[in-house]
Amino acid sequence: MDFVLTTASAVVCDHPTPGHVDTAGAARLVVAGAEVLTRDGVAGMPVSGCVASGANTTKCGTVQTVSSLGAAKLSVGGQAVLLGLTGTTDGLLAGVPAKLSTTPAQIKLSAV
Repeated sequence: MDFVLTTASAVVCDHPTPGHVDTAGAARLVVAGAEVLTRDGVAGMPVSGCVASGANTTKCGTVQTVSSLGAAKLSVGGQAVLLGLTGTTDGLLAGVPAKLSTTPAQIKLSAV
């Protein structure tokens, strides 16, 4: 079982000074005071605080792709809640699209 991602979870790019994705939660389910995340709460969202330097490197502005690890047995509004994700932004890191990573911020709710 994995912990459910919420708006308090870290969803960041892989630049040396990472930017944070400004996620949008699903208000119907709140865990530890934060709304849970679905794919729609990450896809296309802005990235703030990214600092890029170096050749073929640009800072991140928005999330471009999201491949989500959604819960098989827990959904909100017809969408699976996120247990993890991979994805890219419009930023570049040495000529390659910047990748996203996540860290859950709560340990109260897990799902499969």
